[in-house]
Amino acid sequence: MFRALNKFFGSLAGFVLYPLKSLIISLLLIALALILTAAALVGMPILAAIIFGSLAEENKLSTALIAGFVALGITLIVTPLVSGLVLFSLAAGGIKDFFRAAVFGLSDGYQNGLFFHVLWRSLSDFIVFNSNLRIAVAVLNAMGSSRVEGIDEQALAQLGDENDVDFYALEDVPVVNQPNDFSDIVEQPSQVVKKVFKPLTSEELELARSQDSVSALLASYNDLHQRLTLLDEEIRNRGTNHDADLATLEDELVVYTAIKEPALLVKQYQDDNGRWRAIPGLTKIVDKATQEQWLRLNKTHPTTREPLDGANPYNDKPARYRMRVYKNMNDAQELIEASILIRQELKKLNPANIQPAAVISSVRSLIQSNTGLFGSGNRVAEQERLNTNPEEERSLSYSS
Repeated sequence: MFRALNKFFGSLAGFVLYPLKSLIISLLLIALALILTAAALVGMPILAAIIFGSLAEENKLSTALIAGFVALGITLIVTPLVSGLVLFSLAAGGIKDFFRAAVFGLSDGYQNGLFFHVLWRSLSDFIVFNSNLRIAVAVLNAMGSSRVEGIDEQALAQLGDENDVDFYALEDVPVVNQPNDFSDIVEQPSQVVKKVFKPLTSEELELARSQDSVSALLASYNDLHQRLTLLDEEIRNRGTNHDADLATLEDELVVYTAIKEPALLVKQYQDDNGRWRAIPGLTKIVDKATQEQWLRLNKTHPTTREPLDGANPYNDKPARYRMRVYKNMNDAQELIEASILIRQELKKLNPANIQPAAVISSVRSLIQSNTGLFGSGNRVAEQERLNTNPEEERSLSYSS
């Protein structure tokens, strides 16, 4: 009940706050464009008059006036055209972002299920709510990268010659990953130990719903299974049309981003045996290329700002993030481990501990059996239904 209320109020808050934040950002950008337009209309003629007046050797005043009027004429022609295009682009993008933010608010609030998350994101995040801001940030990042790539090698060599450094006295230091090195986060196919996912049967699901001990785990299992089912449908649809992208599903961390190459971002914790387990409820469906681009710029979680290369501990145990390419549900570590753990809990049940709904389910399955209500085959079938594959119980460890 509490989980349902969290999801409901989270969706409601996201539906209201996210479009409002998007609208405010769009209005601020339009106001900034108008201010820059007014500044250009006034400032360009004055700047031209000052520059040409200072350069003239004779008749400084007349030269400054002529330059100012010429600049004013050019500004009156060029500035309205440029500002008109900019304002139209900002307005069109703002309208589109407004409706997208409303849809995103519903889905984000439902998925996270916490009102605090929606409230914090609406106050702290800006780029996710406006496409024009994302374009501006991408341009600035590209300019910054070009500056780094365009370093004057000759100037660096000169700098080295001017400084007397005894290179033989230098000591080796440990090599650390560069900010754009995300090889430790993205799992390679050779690192992944494949497991076969066996979904819970309808009888197992009904029995698990009556047990409070697995209610939270079952909720995260159902949520992830539902999301991955939609993703599998999209993958099958794309298989029939090779030119199509997974356009109806978006990256769960970077908004307004279609999934082209699906991947799963998983937060894991290390158990007492040194194995890395998936933390329930934290698996996100993402676009691989988008996440790699994000990691090149900033190795933090897009929504929680948690360092991806130094995750916060989980219940005082070491934790980490890993991303793997998704082909089918066999790649979903959280889903596989949740199904195994739920089956293990169901195995521990005694008839006295089973709730009425579970008893009805068990009786129904026995009645429908071909071997009779009191036949030994029923006990075997029931035992097989509750038992997990022994191969599943041995080790759930993934790449370390």
